[in-house]
Amino acid sequence: MTPTADPTPESPPKPDYDSPWKEAIDAFFQPFMALFFPAVHALIDWDRPYEFLDAELRQITGDSAIGRRQADRLVRVMSREGQEVWLLLHIEIQGRAGARFPERMFQYWYRIYDRFGGIETISLALLTNDRTPGDTAEYRRERDGRGLRFSFRVHSLLAWEQAELVRRAADNPFAVVALAQLAAHRRASGPERKARKAEIIGLLYRYGYERETARKLLRQLQLKFGPLDPDLSARIQTAEPAQLEVWLDRVLTATGPGEVFDPR
Repeated sequence: MTPTADPTPESPPKPDYDSPWKEAIDAFFQPFMALFFPAVHALIDWDRPYEFLDAELRQITGDSAIGRRQADRLVRVMSREGQEVWLLLHIEIQGRAGARFPERMFQYWYRIYDRFGGIETISLALLTNDRTPGDTAEYRRERDGRGLRFSFRVHSLLAWEQAELVRRAADNPFAVVALAQLAAHRRASGPERKARKAEIIGLLYRYGYERETARKLLRQLQLKFGPLDPDLSARIQTAEPAQLEVWLDRVLTATGPGEVFDPR
């Protein structure tokens, strides 16, 4: 009998940066737009309801040619002129955008046009771990000055100075999310990382964000661990602000729920 080979050891799970961004955008969509895409934010009638179009997004990204990123969002908004506009948000989470990044943005836009033609679609991209010059990127397929040119808005999280995000956190909760994500991507350790966490946590309470807002921020960071046990969810719902602060202090570097709620 041929001996059975030992199973290959599983690699440790990679940090889940996608889910926290999706949850944060769902919870704080208007502050997100105001922080990263103010020109588009100004076009939207925020007195009218907006809608996340998950089913429509699955229709256009449900194959291997494009692939669906969990943090990508398709949102129906109303413009100040009373027109329906779709916002295609692509969040490039880890690593560098790569040479095919503009092509993927064009594929997303074209599939919306092909399937739902006639709807104005604005493409927006946020790079969380890469820098890009300027605020516009392009995809081109041209010869002799003729062909295709597709441009879209792009913003880099790394372009922000931490001091500016701290200043913006006074009236924009997504600035706190951005600070937390920057801290999660950095590899600092020891006192430096602890100081960064403490600063982020302090922002939630220094600027008087309501208790429900603090809970939303905690939940969007916890999503990297998967669904929570009902007992843990109940603890979050009934926790006092001081306890929430302790959990927020642990969540950025924890590898599982136990390290957040019941560390040994």
